[in-house]
Amino acid sequence: MRSVTLPRLMTMLIYFTLCSSSMSDTISSPQNLTRFIDTFLVKTVEEIGSWNKDQLTSEEYQRKFCGKTCRGQTIQSPTGSSCSRVECFDCMCQRPTCEIYGICCPSEVSNETLEGNDTMETLNDPVLKCEKSEKGYYLYIQSCPRHFKDYQTRKLCEQDQYSGKTATLDQFARVSDTVTKVTYRNKYCALCNAAVKPVQWNVSVTCDHFLYVYRATTFDQLLSNILRPHSTCQALQKPLVNYLTDCTPKWFSNTAISSCKKQGLRKHDEDVERACLQMKGRSLGVYVKDQSGTFRFYTNIFCAICNMVDYPVCADLEHRASIFLAASFDLPESSQDLVKAAGIDYPTIPIKLAPKRQPPFKLILGFKRRGAMPVYESGFTFSSCKSGTWPSPDGQCLQLHCSPGKVVRNRTCVTALTQIRGLGYRVSMWFDSDRNATRSNTEPSYSFNQSSSEAYHFFEEKVVSHFGSALDGYEITLEIIASTHKDEKEDNPMLHNALSPQVVFWFQVLIAASRKLPRDDFEMRLATFVQNLAGTSAFQLGLTPRLGLEETNSSSLCSLSDVKCHSTVGSDNATVRPNIFEARKSFVKAEKNLNCQYVQFNDSTYVITKTKATTSLIPSTKLSLTLGSTSLVFTENSEFTSISMDEKGFLHVCREVLDSKLKKFEEERMKEFITELKAQTRLSAVEKAQYYLTLVCLSASMICLVLTLLTYFRFRVLRNQAGLNNIFLCGSLLMAQASLLASSHISGPRTLCTLMGMLMHFLWLWMFAWSFICCFHMFRVFTGKTIRHNTCSIGNCCRMSPLLHTVTLSLVCPTSIVAIVIFTSLGISGGSRTGYGSDVCYLDSDLLVGLATVLPLAVVTVSNAVFFTITVAKIRKARKRQSGEFFKKSDRTNLYIYIKLSTITGVFWMLLILAEGLNNDVLRFIAIVTNGLQGVFIFFSYMCNKRVLSLYAQGLRPKDTTMTMNQLFSTGNSISTDKTMQRNLHKKGNTLKYNRDHLVYIVI
Repeated sequence: MRSVTLPRLMTMLIYFTLCSSSMSDTISSPQNLTRFIDTFLVKTVEEIGSWNKDQLTSEEYQRKFCGKTCRGQTIQSPTGSSCSRVECFDCMCQRPTCEIYGICCPSEVSNETLEGNDTMETLNDPVLKCEKSEKGYYLYIQSCPRHFKDYQTRKLCEQDQYSGKTATLDQFARVSDTVTKVTYRNKYCALCNAAVKPVQWNVSVTCDHFLYVYRATTFDQLLSNILRPHSTCQALQKPLVNYLTDCTPKWFSNTAISSCKKQGLRKHDEDVERACLQMKGRSLGVYVKDQSGTFRFYTNIFCAICNMVDYPVCADLEHRASIFLAASFDLPESSQDLVKAAGIDYPTIPIKLAPKRQPPFKLILGFKRRGAMPVYESGFTFSSCKSGTWPSPDGQCLQLHCSPGKVVRNRTCVTALTQIRGLGYRVSMWFDSDRNATRSNTEPSYSFNQSSSEAYHFFEEKVVSHFGSALDGYEITLEIIASTHKDEKEDNPMLHNALSPQVVFWFQVLIAASRKLPRDDFEMRLATFVQNLAGTSAFQLGLTPRLGLEETNSSSLCSLSDVKCHSTVGSDNATVRPNIFEARKSFVKAEKNLNCQYVQFNDSTYVITKTKATTSLIPSTKLSLTLGSTSLVFTENSEFTSISMDEKGFLHVCREVLDSKLKKFEEERMKEFITELKAQTRLSAVEKAQYYLTLVCLSASMICLVLTLLTYFRFRVLRNQAGLNNIFLCGSLLMAQASLLASSHISGPRTLCTLMGMLMHFLWLWMFAWSFICCFHMFRVFTGKTIRHNTCSIGNCCRMSPLLHTVTLSLVCPTSIVAIVIFTSLGISGGSRTGYGSDVCYLDSDLLVGLATVLPLAVVTVSNAVFFTITVAKIRKARKRQSGEFFKKSDRTNLYIYIKLSTITGVFWMLLILAEGLNNDVLRFIAIVTNGLQGVFIFFSYMCNKRVLSLYAQGLRPKDTTMTMNQLFSTGNSISTDKTMQRNLHKKGNTLKYNRDHLVYIVI
């Protein structure tokens, strides 16, 4: 490649001078001038612009075209003009910002900067984007370093396309590092590039209307919806820093040419190609105008050279050449135009272009008391549901929902994003008319026009007066639909011109809500408007609202051949926000459940029944909702305002409506139950007699038991071992009967009732235990071979020890049975029931009554009956040894003894078991008397005798220990026998005395 030498320049000057005389003819036209420049000037410039490898390195030659360098943090620009055909990258010198971006200008010391910059570029080489903001274009990084290993973070940083379901604020918002002053595409790019102190930009949303995005409940959802096409919204980002790196889009939107073509320079230059491939760095990029006048983007100047036929022409050389021509040939200004026309451009400044109650004894052993005494059981099986769910009567917990764009806060649906407001709403409703539409032969549409006008102004006044300034516009559509078939009256000639059709009105209003009012406030007004409209009867117009569930539409009726329709459409203030009415198909259907929590049901749980009305074109609607065994029916307008159906067939019912309906349903069932309960629990004459007989018997028994206990406590001589057993028997029976009376007058379920049931069960079992102990003691004494002489008093230790053992034994069995009932019931019910007091203050179920009361009582009664039989047999055997005369005199005494034994053994309980088991009232009366008067029998058996009366009369212990036979039987005291008496057992005069004394001891 030849260099430009002074001799050659002198040769050109001489040539131009010699040809000066004919120059005017040579360049008289643009074509001739172009040929001249191509012949002489361009070739000269080519020689001047070629790469002198001996004098310049590749970096130095690059600077001849792009001469900006860095002196510290300051850019140094070259003196003189730049090449008009070459545009250089806008590099910068602010470190470390430019180093991170990889756009630093070369340093004045070439080796130092170019190597450092090249190293950074090779290791990092970030993907840069240039984006427009309010103040111009700014630069940001959208890539992670090659060594970063987290794939998910890299994907969130570098992914260009936002998915409508995954776009988030963290993925969308720009982030600036306040330390390095570098901006990143999002949080993830800042993370993978190890930003020192990242600050996220503010993101705001502006929309013409929110009808396409109002369903969002989080800002991420809103952002995702906005990024979809045709959302009518924009997401604007505002930096929280005052420094951004300016950029020109063309340097970052196009791909640079980074290799050489075979058809490049006329003569292939390996050095140029090597420099093209080796010199890397974004700041080396250039735009070069090729021979066709098109600017192309190259990695460096050498890539541009090897892709062009000739070396690029520098503007400063062109400028000097044009001056030379003008000076040498004295070209006028018009000739300068010829120079421009020839393709020689004067230096120019580049322009940057910007581009979601019963008888008491039935309580103890009454197996069928629950049949006679029904307990109310709710038809609902509610579960304990967590917050955000609704307890269905079938035991399920159904999810509660809010209308699109709302969330639950404090059990109320509120708009999740407060900036969403000013939506469009659609209110539509059918109205029946009780007027007959008339027409004349000459004016068939007169009555329709008149009715339409009246109705239109009526509804318009309703809309305007209710909403007032809360509207940004509205559009009302009113249609009158009438059947045209004639009735029988038309056959009458006098009614020839009259028709009595069925007339209905279809009303619809499109409402644009004010953007100044929060969505929740406006929708509360809207719900009130719909509710008032549904309950309004326009008496002056004769209109009655008819509500259904499907989308109201008049087209299905107007398409019928026997139906006539007349439509009136009007609008007001629609021009305030005309763009929102363009999205009328997306207007929100106005219903009360816009503000309520609702439950969603699929089509398998409900049935909609439509019944054709004889007086209306609109069929009546009935909704049946089945929830397990519960069926709820909805037919009222006030209910339908809180029920809707979506396009997928899902039914939406407000929670308040469901709760109210269930409450009414339960109230109706409760009324039916109370009626049934009154009928079933009303005591019959027999039951009343049993109830009052029980009260009388138990009262008398309890009084006698108290007197018996007082007698034993008053006279110490009576408190021998048998007497002590009788004391505990009487005390337990007294407490058991008292608890029975109390429990029969307390209802459950409550804690007092449960505790009373446990206590009564324990006391009756304790009484049964003492009955068994007394009989067993009688049996042992009578069947013993000898009778021990007992001289201990009640205060002696020899008596207290057996007594304590007996009392302890009497407590163990009842306590064990009650404990078994409680723990078993708790285990079976999961800790919710103890087995007592759920409906009556006793055992809860017939099974528990049978196992925990009847079974122990049966065991005790059978055991006592066996003891009683053996004892009676022993008595009769002893009687037979006596003389016949004495035997006859003692017949009445035997009967008396048997009765006394029966009061202790409790054999009369068998009557009560049979009476309740057989449900026999005759046996029940007998059992009430025999068991209810046990205290009376004990009192008369053991207290009403001469010995006790004499003790009361004397008030002292009798000194004479010798007693007659009658005294022995009357006092019931035990007779101490000694060995002498035993030896005389077979003597006639003493045998009966011993046995009778023995018997008296046993009886006691």
